[in-house]
Amino acid sequence: MHMLLTAVIGGVVIGAAISDAMTFRIPNAFPLILVGLFLVSAITTIPTDALLWHVVAGIAMLVAGMGLFALNVIGGGDAKLLAAISLLAGPFLLMPLVMFISLAGLALALTIYLLRAIGVAAWLERRGMGGFAGGRMCPYGVAIAGGWVLLFVVVPALPHLIVIPASGG
Repeated sequence: MHMLLTAVIGGVVIGAAISDAMTFRIPNAFPLILVGLFLVSAITTIPTDALLWHVVAGIAMLVAGMGLFALNVIGGGDAKLLAAISLLAGPFLLMPLVMFISLAGLALALTIYLLRAIGVAAWLERRGMGGFAGGRMCPYGVAIAGGWVLLFVVVPALPHLIVIPASGG
Protein backbone atom coordinates (compact mmCIF):
# COMPACT_ATOMS: atom_id res chain seq x y z
CA MET A 1 0.00 0.00 0.00
CA HIS A 2 2.86 2.37 0.83
CA MET A 3 4.43 2.01 -2.63
CA LEU A 4 1.07 2.56 -4.33
CA LEU A 5 0.46 5.73 -2.28
CA THR A 6 3.97 6.96 -3.07
CA ALA A 7 3.37 6.41 -6.79
CA VAL A 8 -0.01 8.21 -6.72
CA ILE A 9 1.47 11.10 -4.74
CA GLY A 10 4.27 11.29 -7.30
CA GLY A 11 1.77 11.45 -10.14
CA VAL A 12 -0.13 14.28 -8.47
CA VAL A 13 3.05 16.24 -7.72
CA ILE A 14 4.35 15.78 -11.26
CA GLY A 15 0.94 16.86 -12.61
CA ALA A 16 1.19 20.03 -10.51
CA ALA A 17 4.70 20.62 -11.88
CA ILE A 18 3.51 20.24 -15.46
CA SER A 19 0.65 22.66 -14.81
CA ASP A 20 3.03 25.16 -13.24
CA ALA A 21 5.55 24.86 -16.09
CA MET A 22 2.86 25.34 -18.75
CA THR A 23 0.70 28.04 -17.14
CA PHE A 24 2.56 29.36 -14.06
CA ARG A 25 -0.46 28.24 -12.04
CA ILE A 26 -1.03 25.29 -9.71
CA PRO A 27 -4.77 24.64 -9.40
CA ASN A 28 -6.03 24.11 -5.84
CA ALA A 29 -7.07 20.58 -6.81
CA PHE A 30 -3.46 19.36 -6.63
CA PRO A 31 -2.78 20.32 -2.98
CA LEU A 32 -6.29 19.20 -2.02
CA ILE A 33 -5.73 15.77 -3.58
CA LEU A 34 -2.44 15.52 -1.68
CA VAL A 35 -4.22 16.35 1.60
CA GLY A 36 -6.76 13.63 0.76
CA LEU A 37 -3.90 11.22 0.12
CA PHE A 38 -2.45 12.22 3.49
CA LEU A 39 -5.74 11.17 5.09
CA VAL A 40 -5.53 7.81 3.30
CA SER A 41 -1.91 7.50 4.40
CA ALA A 42 -2.87 8.41 7.97
CA ILE A 43 -5.30 5.51 8.04
CA THR A 44 -3.06 2.98 6.30
CA THR A 45 0.64 3.69 6.85
CA ILE A 46 1.45 6.54 9.26
CA PRO A 47 1.78 5.47 12.92
CA THR A 48 -0.81 7.14 15.15
CA ASP A 49 1.79 8.81 17.36
CA ALA A 50 3.37 10.48 14.30
CA LEU A 51 0.16 12.00 12.88
CA LEU A 52 0.33 15.19 14.94
CA TRP A 53 3.93 15.77 13.87
CA HIS A 54 2.99 15.38 10.21
CA VAL A 55 0.32 18.04 10.71
CA VAL A 56 2.83 20.30 12.48
CA ALA A 57 5.26 19.89 9.55
CA GLY A 58 2.52 20.78 7.07
CA ILE A 59 1.39 23.83 9.04
CA ALA A 60 4.98 25.03 9.52
CA MET A 61 5.63 24.88 5.80
CA LEU A 62 2.29 26.54 5.03
CA VAL A 63 3.28 29.45 7.30
CA ALA A 64 6.76 29.61 5.73
CA GLY A 65 5.27 29.38 2.23
CA MET A 66 2.73 32.11 2.91
CA GLY A 67 5.55 34.30 4.22
CA LEU A 68 7.47 33.74 0.99
CA PHE A 69 4.28 34.45 -0.96
CA ALA A 70 3.79 37.71 0.96
CA LEU A 71 7.35 38.68 0.00
CA ASN A 72 6.54 37.82 -3.65
CA VAL A 73 9.22 35.12 -3.70
CA ILE A 74 6.94 32.21 -4.64
CA GLY A 75 3.34 31.93 -5.81
CA GLY A 76 0.39 30.95 -3.67
CA GLY A 77 0.03 27.63 -5.47
CA ASP A 78 3.68 26.86 -4.75
CA ALA A 79 3.13 27.61 -1.05
CA LYS A 80 0.09 25.33 -0.88
CA LEU A 81 1.82 22.53 -2.80
CA LEU A 82 4.85 22.81 -0.51
CA ALA A 83 2.63 22.58 2.58
CA ALA A 84 0.72 19.57 1.25
CA ILE A 85 3.91 17.71 0.32
CA SER A 86 5.41 18.56 3.74
CA LEU A 87 2.31 17.17 5.42
CA LEU A 88 3.00 13.87 3.70
CA ALA A 89 6.76 13.93 4.33
CA GLY A 90 6.38 14.55 8.04
CA PRO A 91 8.95 15.89 10.49
CA PHE A 92 11.75 13.40 9.89
CA LEU A 93 11.84 13.86 6.11
CA LEU A 94 11.07 17.58 6.11
CA MET A 95 14.65 18.86 6.15
CA PRO A 96 15.87 16.41 3.48
CA LEU A 97 12.80 17.36 1.40
CA VAL A 98 13.59 21.07 1.72
CA MET A 99 17.23 20.38 0.84
CA PHE A 100 16.26 18.43 -2.29
CA ILE A 101 13.69 21.07 -3.29
CA SER A 102 16.43 23.68 -2.95
CA LEU A 103 18.79 21.64 -5.14
CA ALA A 104 16.03 21.11 -7.71
CA GLY A 105 15.25 24.85 -7.55
CA LEU A 106 18.88 25.68 -8.24
CA ALA A 107 18.91 23.33 -11.23
CA LEU A 108 15.62 24.85 -12.45
CA ALA A 109 16.89 28.43 -12.10
CA LEU A 110 20.11 27.59 -13.95
CA THR A 111 18.12 25.85 -16.69
CA ILE A 112 15.81 28.85 -17.12
CA TYR A 113 18.82 31.17 -17.17
CA LEU A 114 20.44 29.04 -19.86
CA LEU A 115 17.20 28.90 -21.89
CA ARG A 116 16.99 32.69 -21.73
CA ALA A 117 20.64 33.09 -22.71
CA ILE A 118 20.37 30.94 -25.83
CA GLY A 119 16.97 32.29 -26.90
CA VAL A 120 14.89 29.17 -26.30
CA ALA A 121 12.83 30.96 -23.63
CA ALA A 122 11.59 33.53 -26.16
CA TRP A 123 10.74 30.69 -28.56
CA LEU A 124 8.73 28.93 -25.82
CA GLU A 125 6.93 32.17 -24.99
CA ARG A 126 5.88 32.63 -28.63
CA ARG A 127 4.34 29.14 -28.45
CA GLY A 128 2.17 29.88 -25.42
CA MET A 129 4.48 29.04 -22.52
CA GLY A 130 4.68 32.64 -21.33
CA GLY A 131 6.78 34.15 -18.60
CA PHE A 132 10.10 32.48 -19.30
CA ALA A 133 11.68 35.02 -21.61
CA GLY A 134 11.64 38.41 -19.97
CA GLY A 135 10.48 38.20 -16.41
CA ARG A 136 11.99 36.73 -13.33
CA MET A 137 9.24 34.14 -13.06
CA CYS A 138 10.22 30.61 -12.18
CA PRO A 139 7.65 27.79 -11.95
CA TYR A 140 8.77 26.61 -8.51
CA GLY A 141 6.22 23.79 -8.52
CA VAL A 142 8.71 22.07 -10.83
CA ALA A 143 11.39 22.33 -8.11
CA ILE A 144 8.96 21.07 -5.46
CA ALA A 145 8.17 18.05 -7.63
CA GLY A 146 11.88 17.56 -8.33
CA GLY A 147 12.63 17.56 -4.61
CA TRP A 148 9.92 14.98 -4.00
CA VAL A 149 11.23 12.75 -6.79
CA LEU A 150 14.78 13.00 -5.43
CA LEU A 151 13.66 12.17 -1.89
CA PHE A 152 11.22 9.35 -2.57
CA VAL A 153 12.48 7.81 -5.82
CA VAL A 154 16.16 8.50 -6.40
CA VAL A 155 17.51 8.24 -2.84
CA PRO A 156 15.82 4.90 -2.04
CA ALA A 157 17.07 3.52 -5.37
CA LEU A 158 20.72 4.50 -4.82
CA PRO A 159 21.78 1.32 -2.98
CA HIS A 160 20.46 -0.70 -5.93
CA LEU A 161 22.19 1.48 -8.52
CA ILE A 162 25.65 1.50 -6.98
CA VAL A 163 27.68 -1.55 -7.91
CA ILE A 164 30.52 -2.36 -5.56
CA PRO A 165 32.97 -4.82 -7.07
CA ALA A 166 33.70 -7.90 -5.02
CA SER A 167 37.16 -8.00 -3.61
CA GLY A 168 39.26 -10.66 -5.22
CA GLY A 169 41.66 -12.83 -3.35
